[in-house]
Amino acid sequence: MRPMKLVTRAVGPYPDEQALDFRLLADRSLFLIHGPTGAGKTTILDAISFALYGVCSGNERDVKRIRSDHADPSVVTEVTFDFRLGGEDYRVYRRPEQQRPKKRGEGTTTVRADAHLWKRTGLGDDAQEGKIVASQWNRVTEAVEGLLGFRSDQFSQVVMLPQGQFRKLLLADSKERQAILEVLFQTALYRRIEEALKLAAKDLATDIREKNTRGEFILERAGAESAVHLDEAHQSAKAESEKIRGTLDRLKIAEQEAQENLTRGRSVMEKLEEVKLSRRALETLQTRVPAFDEKRRSLDEARKAAAIANEEKASEQRQSEADLADKKLKAAREALGIATAARDRAEEVLAAETARQPELEEARRESTRLEELTRQVAELAEARERLASAQEQETAADGRLETATGTLEDCVGRIESIKGLLEEARKKASQQELLRMRTSDAEKAYVQLNKLAGLKAKEIDLGKKLEKAIARLSQAEEDSAKAYSEHKLLQKAWLEGQAAILAAGLSPGSPCPVCGSLDHPQPARSDRELPNEALIEAKGQDAERCRALYEEIAKEKIEFETELSGIHAAAWEVRETLGEAAEKDPGELRRELNRTKKELKAAEEAGKKASDLEKEVATVEKARAKAEKELEEARQHKRVAEAERLKAMSEVDTRVSGIPEDLREMAALNRAKVRTGKRMRELQKAFDKATQELAQAKEHVSARNAALDAAKDEAALTASRAMKAREEFAQSLLRANFQDYKHFRASKRSPAEIQRLEKEIDDFDRGLAAAGDRLLRAEQSAEGLEPPDLASLETSASRAREVLEAAWKQSTGLEKEVERLRGLASDLQKVSSDLEALEARYEVIGKISEVAGGVNREGITFQRFVLAALLDDVLFAATERLRIMSNGRYGLQRVTVRTDRRTSFGLDLEVEDAYTGTARPVSTLSGGESFLASLSLALGLADVVQAYAGGIHLDTIFVDEGFGSLDPEALDLAFRALVDLQRSGRLVGIISHVPELRERIDTRLEITADRRGSKARFMIG
Repeated sequence: MRPMKLVTRAVGPYPDEQALDFRLLADRSLFLIHGPTGAGKTTILDAISFALYGVCSGNERDVKRIRSDHADPSVVTEVTFDFRLGGEDYRVYRRPEQQRPKKRGEGTTTVRADAHLWKRTGLGDDAQEGKIVASQWNRVTEAVEGLLGFRSDQFSQVVMLPQGQFRKLLLADSKERQAILEVLFQTALYRRIEEALKLAAKDLATDIREKNTRGEFILERAGAESAVHLDEAHQSAKAESEKIRGTLDRLKIAEQEAQENLTRGRSVMEKLEEVKLSRRALETLQTRVPAFDEKRRSLDEARKAAAIANEEKASEQRQSEADLADKKLKAAREALGIATAARDRAEEVLAAETARQPELEEARRESTRLEELTRQVAELAEARERLASAQEQETAADGRLETATGTLEDCVGRIESIKGLLEEARKKASQQELLRMRTSDAEKAYVQLNKLAGLKAKEIDLGKKLEKAIARLSQAEEDSAKAYSEHKLLQKAWLEGQAAILAAGLSPGSPCPVCGSLDHPQPARSDRELPNEALIEAKGQDAERCRALYEEIAKEKIEFETELSGIHAAAWEVRETLGEAAEKDPGELRRELNRTKKELKAAEEAGKKASDLEKEVATVEKARAKAEKELEEARQHKRVAEAERLKAMSEVDTRVSGIPEDLREMAALNRAKVRTGKRMRELQKAFDKATQELAQAKEHVSARNAALDAAKDEAALTASRAMKAREEFAQSLLRANFQDYKHFRASKRSPAEIQRLEKEIDDFDRGLAAAGDRLLRAEQSAEGLEPPDLASLETSASRAREVLEAAWKQSTGLEKEVERLRGLASDLQKVSSDLEALEARYEVIGKISEVAGGVNREGITFQRFVLAALLDDVLFAATERLRIMSNGRYGLQRVTVRTDRRTSFGLDLEVEDAYTGTARPVSTLSGGESFLASLSLALGLADVVQAYAGGIHLDTIFVDEGFGSLDPEALDLAFRALVDLQRSGRLVGIISHVPELRERIDTRLEITADRRGSKARFMIG
């Protein structure tokens, strides 16, 4: 970084604006900052540090005290600093929070902090800001740190070394020096490699522990001490299973024979029972024969009634036709009377309309006269319309003139009002960036504080859960061991008592399921109650559940421990991020955040309002110009409209004289024409209607006479047909042997009822025949059979089945045990294989992680080893300069022998004394020697940092004091080193009051002071 220009207002001892143009030093890169003792010299360095980082150099001056005590209260304290970094130009601006007098009224108001960073590469005009890079206090600081590669404290130690503080870099311990070098040389990658190796080794160790635990658990479930014992148990169970299978084959044959005997017995009993059931079914059907004989009789009569049903229907149809013909005859007589009366009324109406014909002729003459007036009234209406239009235009012109005048006055008033509001809104809006920065910082801190509280709560909760899980794990382990032991004892008792269980099912004369013997002289006995299969299986399931619960709790415990470790790490990271804010009350921080948000919202609304007001001012200005133009146009329109009105009035007076007063309006004339036309149409229509209605009435009378004659003929014909149909139906009743019509009606059935009766009778007949056949077959099938003893057959079959099931359960249990042991053996083999691979990986990664993490002979980490190599390069460059400054006596080197294993090691420094031939700590140097060593270290660091880290450019260094502690020879050597540094292109500023330096350096930044503060200016030449 190389300074270009520094502009301060009301900073330190400088009450007014102070501008220092470092570009004047382009050809003279070594200059002396000289002046009276006090803060005037170093305040310039404080201003540069404040502009870049928002803090004073070395953090020794309170930023709030940077303001000049001599400055006028209305002058705002602010710093603008232009600098060049590599080939790019930048400008940074900062304004601290401060108080200033209110512009209106008494008292003061708070000016919020503000900061901006611009990129100005290629700009020649100082007034141009350039492209914005960052805004807000903290964001500008972050951007500067990203550009320079230094934090503020590191910047003070390496670049800006005020008031003897550069000795801290020389005297820093190994840990502090590591933090500086890590940023300078960007070696965080090596630290991340350390952490990644450590995490990988930790994960492998956890996996190995889990695999060992899993293997122990598998052996415990198998009840074996080792994999060999597990394999032996598997082979033993397999042999037992094969042995029991042979017994099963014999028991299956015995059980099958018993089941066949039982099946044959049941078949005989079913045949005998079928004889009884079929005989009972036949007898039941025979009792229903009389009822079905009655149904057959009803069916015969229904069929005869159905045969003559059509004749009954035909008789009824003929009678309906005769009744309808009588009704039509009566209606025809009534219609003839109505038509005759209508004809008489039509003749009277026609006579009345003929008498009104003279009125029709009068209406026609009036219509002709009104048509002749239409043209004249139309011309009058057009003239009046032109007059009305001219009057409307004149009125509109008056309104437009008045509106334009009012609009112009409103625009002028609004412009004055808006400008006042705009000034106030702009003042409020200027605080937006500062408030956004404060809000963002407060929100981040509040979120992190809440996150920390949540992590604390989770930590307590997980701690309690972990304690409970440990207690539950211990209990589950005891329960699992107990259940496993009980299951083993039951299995042992069951195996030992199998002979007694089989002997309990033997009966005299029945074959033994094991040896097949019919005699059982000494069956096995047991003097204690033997466990059954269900109890053993239940106890085995209990043991499995206990073991599964143990595994589940163990897994849960590991998860709790892992999660708790993660929470500890997360809480530490949050505390590191919060810093001192970690101790704040969330409620207070929330209230502060709410206040800041309200202020920000008000400022944003003010900014929006200012933007809106600016647009409104522009809009109103345009409206004023438009109003002025419209006012002139309105005056012209007024003059034209007035002339048109006078001309139209003259034309109307001329045309109105030849038209009757009541017909001068077209509407009145049209109404008169409509009335006359309507009267003509009504008279003509009434006459035409009367003529037409009389002709129609006469036609109706003729038609009704013809209809009456036809109705009489039809009535006589239908009456004759009805009489004949009744006689034919009576004859059909007699032929069908029906006593009378009532008997016929009672015998009638619908087709569906007839079909149902037919089906019932047919179904009954078939059922009766089938029942007889069934009884015959059953008697033939049961001929010669005797009832068997089913109880004895069922007992024998049940006993054979129970013996077979017992043997089958025993075989199934053994097969399950064989499969379980096989699966456990397979799982154990896989765990052993995985464990071998994990241990091989851990042998490599674990060792590398230990070495990289500092577990080695030297006790130095991987990152510190890299930094030590880089520091050696720095010390080599520093020693070259220190030997010049110390006349060949001193050199700097890194301590390579570890004396205290409790502290960090690898980056400690010592000084090599050529006079004594020994090395000693740098803290033993005198004040002047420390100054020369520190200056050499800083200059050597600048060389190496710039060589290794291309993004960091140490083109400028300020040296504050220390020269007064040097003797003339040492001062001459130090000055020669600085001149060599200046010749390499760097800008070197020396802050000193030593007279010898003033004589040697003719380029100076002179500080002069009086009672109103200080002033600074460059002296060249």
